[in-house]
Amino acid sequence: MTELLKQYSTVIIFILVTLLGFAVAQPPSSNCSLHFDIPSNSSCGNGDWGGFLHNSCCATVFDDYLYALGQRANQTGFIFLDSTEQRNCLDEMQKFQKNVFGCGIEQLTSGAGGCSDFSVGEVTNKFKDNLRSLDEKCNIQSIDGCDLCAKSWEKIRALDSPSSDPVSIKAETQVCRFAVLVSYTSTKIKDKDHLFTVYKCLEAQKYGM
Repeated sequence: MTELLKQYSTVIIFILVTLLGFAVAQPPSSNCSLHFDIPSNSSCGNGDWGGFLHNSCCATVFDDYLYALGQRANQTGFIFLDSTEQRNCLDEMQKFQKNVFGCGIEQLTSGAGGCSDFSVGEVTNKFKDNLRSLDEKCNIQSIDGCDLCAKSWEKIRALDSPSSDPVSIKAETQVCRFAVLVSYTSTKIKDKDHLFTVYKCLEAQKYGM
């Protein structure tokens, strides 16, 4: 009996050591809740979203980021990531864009109040006319005819901003525009080609407040 127990103990120890070695050998899992499908040979975009991004080379990964937010919004109703999720996803995006932390994407982080904390339902309620306009004006097949789409997106403004500072108002307005765009994306998520045409249209424009 004692010899049999020794044999069982040896087998169990071997299994545990093997499993531990396998676990250590595995790469750490990503804590990013978004799924990215960014091509490894991605190049700079055609614009910087009216200065929202700090350089145009961030535009390609940002387009995929918007689409990934739209996928998440379609499934959960939430629009922007909180600060922890945002950092995890930016870490993940560094595989495709080395200076992603300098792109300005972190401006779209929840927790600052206003549109940054809106759900899709709240955006639909508070910006229903803007969403309807995007749906009508952004029914484009190429960026050659995107002027009306861009003007429709530019009409989106921050709601009841408590600040009188032009810089703060501009930042709040940009967050609201992207909250509406992510909500719009969530309703068109199966038509990726169309959405990326819209993104290319909007990223190439210059926008005021």
